[in-house]
This record gives sequence, C-alpha cells and structure tokens, in this order.
Amino acid sequence: MLTLVTGKNNKKINGFSLIELLTVLVIIGIIASLTRLAIPNSEKRSWENETQQLVSVLNQANEESILLGVSFEVVIDDQGWRFYQTNARQERVLMNDVFSPKRWDKPVLITGRNTFSIGDLSQNQGIEITLKRNDLSVKLLREPSGRFLLSTA
Repeated sequence: MLTLVTGKNNKKINGFSLIELLTVLVIIGIIASLTRLAIPNSEKRSWENETQQLVSVLNQANEESILLGVSFEVVIDDQGWRFYQTNARQERVLMNDVFSPKRWDKPVLITGRNTFSIGDLSQNQGIEITLKRNDLSVKLLREPSGRFLLSTA
C-alpha cells in the first residue's frame, strides 16, 4: 500500500516554547524587583510601628490609671515591655489584655530609666529613655502631664 506524505503534521503541539517561558520569567523578575523598590525599608517601618505601639499603650495606661485611680508599674527592657499592677495582697501581678507583655521583634538596646510608675502623680516627673535597634534610634519622653511621646534621637 502506498502512503502519500504531504509534509504537514496534523498533530497539535501542547505546551509552551522556551521563548515563552523565558519571557514569563523575565516579567516575574521585573515585577519582583519593582515590589522590592516599593517597600524601601521594611526594617525602619517595623521599628516605627513597634515604638508607636509602645507609646500608644503607655498613653492608654496613663489614661486608665487616672480613671481608675490606680498606678501601674512599667518595665521596658531589651526583651520588650510589661505592665504590672499591685493586687489586694500587695503582690505584683502581670497585667493582660491590652497591657499584656509584648516582645520586640528584634533585640533593642535601652538606655535610661527602664522601670517607672504610671498613675502615681508624685512620680510624674519627665522620663527620657533611648531605644536603639541597629542604626535606628528614638527617645521615649514623658511630659510632666504624664503623656508619652517619641522623639528622634
């Protein structure tokens, strides 16, 4: 039996060519590099968020201590921050909820007074604590009014 060969292949080829795959990889690489440029310093942003969270919690504790008429003890160290309250048996108890202990994402160097009282009006003098992580540094300040704020060191 004779078979006629026409030169055309009637089979459909499934899959991608090498050029198509390389083009997709180049596009993904460009998008990834642009995304990295859009987030220039996530370390700095993380540090700012952590220190802002600390100031917010300190100010909230200050307001709550005034409303309830109780004082809280605050400890800020290289591990994080903690709030304590004295119970009826005069025991120092770790607080929870909003004031639960918080760990730093990365170790922090603390200079200045790192244990102080909130809500005790006799101890409402100004406080200055320097918080430093790598080349990022801020000062945590307490005004005579008891309000906390951050200042670049």
